[in-house]
Amino acid sequence: MLFNNNEPIIFGVPLVMNPIYFVPMILSQPVAALIGWGIYSLIKFGINPAFQLGFPWITPPIITAFAEGGFIFALITVVAVAIHFIFYYPFFKYDDNKALEIENK
Repeated sequence: MLFNNNEPIIFGVPLVMNPIYFVPMILSQPVAALIGWGIYSLIKFGINPAFQLGFPWITPPIITAFAEGGFIFALITVVAVAIHFIFYYPFFKYDDNKALEIENK
């Protein structure tokens, strides 16, 4: 998802219609919404000024966050990516071990 293009991961792993990845796909989205709400709260309460820039959708999220809100927004974006990684990693590891077991048969 470096350039906001996640189709290779969604359809290449595959995440779509794969019961192993159902839990992280469902649980990580509310966490992302809470992080977005946190960013909105920073703007609403004046901790960080509102941004007026618009970037193409293909711009990497960390660069966009830094340009729109400075170091704080970039840090929050890095934390959001890390949280998603933490959600998905055990499921990817389980699926990888399962595929290795099938391969070794």
